[in-house]
Amino acid sequence: MFERIAELAIRRSRLVLIVAAVVVVLMGALGAGAFGKLLSGGFDDPSSQSSRAREVIDDKFGGETNLVLLVRAPDGRIDAPAAKRSGQALVSDLKGERDLANVVSYWDTDNPDLRSKDGREAIVLARVKGKDTELQENAKAVIDDYAGTYEDTLTVKAGGSAGVSNEMGPQTTEDLVLAESIAVPLILLLLLVVFGTVVSALLPLAIALVAIVGVFAQLFVGGR
Repeated sequence: MFERIAELAIRRSRLVLIVAAVVVVLMGALGAGAFGKLLSGGFDDPSSQSSRAREVIDDKFGGETNLVLLVRAPDGRIDAPAAKRSGQALVSDLKGERDLANVVSYWDTDNPDLRSKDGREAIVLARVKGKDTELQENAKAVIDDYAGTYEDTLTVKAGGSAGVSNEMGPQTTEDLVLAESIAVPLILLLLLVVFGTVVSALLPLAIALVAIVGVFAQLFVGGR
């Protein structure tokens, strides 16, 4: 059987190559939709002790803090009247966000542990609701709305696990696309050099084409 397949590939090499390329492109087009269906989480065993402990924390205490906002008063102290009013307004706005819970700050607790020693910075703690992909989407929306300059008085930077995840996701996608964009053309060139002809390199080329389609699928899907 394999001998007949080889003979067919030799006799109809151009046709086989065209059919293989078309099939790969079609499979890539069908597979591109998988990126929108895949979840970014699923790394934890729901039956593990740590997962059960997290559920207890969520039920009894409203969940653990996963978003930390560092608020800075560039032109003075965080307790200055203008900075204090802006800080209180920021906290009020955050408490009004439906995707946030357990918002705690220096301005509503007067806890010195939530203020820097030089008095120029304070932190706001909160919990972003949701799981896996939903949590990432909620965190991105909140960070996009509040990070940067607030009321021309304060600067806000996001941290915590939700903030880190918000930065890592897009950067990981960009790095992966860059790496594959460099690696795949080099692999194609090496295959042609090693096998000598396109026909001889048909199977390896088909595998490489799958990788190329995956790169472009990530580019288009990841950019939405």
